[in-house]
Amino acid sequence: MSAPRKIFYLLSFLSVLLIFNTAVYSETPKEKCLAFLKKGKELLEKSGREEAFKQFDDLKGKFIDGDIYLYTLTMDGKCIQHAINKKLVNLDVNRVKDSSGKLFIQEIIETAKTKDSGAISYHWTHPETKKIKPKEGLFQKVKDAAGELILVTGYYTDESK
Repeated sequence: MSAPRKIFYLLSFLSVLLIFNTAVYSETPKEKCLAFLKKGKELLEKSGREEAFKQFDDLKGKFIDGDIYLYTLTMDGKCIQHAINKKLVNLDVNRVKDSSGKLFIQEIIETAKTKDSGAISYHWTHPETKKIKPKEGLFQKVKDAAGELILVTGYYTDESK
């Protein structure tokens, strides 16, 4: 077999692998959360709170995917945006506890005072099963014209039903 023919077959094979890998690969929940935080931070910094919150809250938009969504806290623990639970907006959520009594919001805020981003493990009710499940919360501090905010998202680490 000639060298050009071998190269052709090799490139054809690699193309098929690339197409197959793209079709099969699925973003993990953690990767999706990190992407939400990155895109959310960029949107907040570029377009401001009003436009960003509008997009974060759009149930058919790019910042909600199943049980993964964004919510926004002030540095003193006030929830100023929540994509799913509007009852939390404008409330002080600093004392919210998980099922084991962990003050996870308070921990997010304290960590955000010294770090720009981080993660926290806690237990929360799964919206579909209504069972308490382990959840990983990820957050990103954002500075805008009005001050500092904390963008938060999370994913269930045990997806068994």
